[in-house]
Amino acid sequence: MQIKRNEELEKKNEEWRKRMEELEERRLREREIT
Repeated sequence: MQIKRNEELEKKNEEWRKRMEELEERRLREREIT
């Protein structure tokens, strides 16, 4: 049970990290354009 929960948390963390990276890239791109 505990292990399964940890796997789900890791999955969410990874998705969140990817989302944050995408946001960062977008922000940098917008800064370059301006």
